[in-house]
Amino acid sequence: MGPKRVSGGFIVIESARAPPNTSVQPSSILFCQNLPAEVTEDVLAVLFQQYVLLITRTFAGVLSLIQFLLASRYPGFLGTKLSAADPTTKSKSGHVRYASTDEAAVALEALNGFQIKRGWKMGVSYASS
Repeated sequence: MGPKRVSGGFIVIESARAPPNTSVQPSSILFCQNLPAEVTEDVLAVLFQQYVLLITRTFAGVLSLIQFLLASRYPGFLGTKLSAADPTTKSKSGHVRYASTDEAAVALEALNGFQIKRGWKMGVSYASS
């Protein structure tokens, strides 16, 4: 969206986040794109695991932070898978799996448009089946 003229001046309207792909049905698997080449599966996992705490507290409301941190695993977060970097764009894409669509929805809302590195905004959408 370009600048719009308003009473003698200009106002720039810009979206901070890319809109999610609404043509794909919600699922428990998210598609991530525009990832820098140096991003690893571990980096992506750390980024998306943090939303399991938010999900647990939002939907259950009973787990404390200490109980969560003592858990041997991040419940609901199942894993990540990255593609090799595209040699022309030097970017990667990948998938993040959750146990439920609700958990994936929270992460999608929080991380779509996230600036993973200066100049690199990650796009997150539901993966197509």
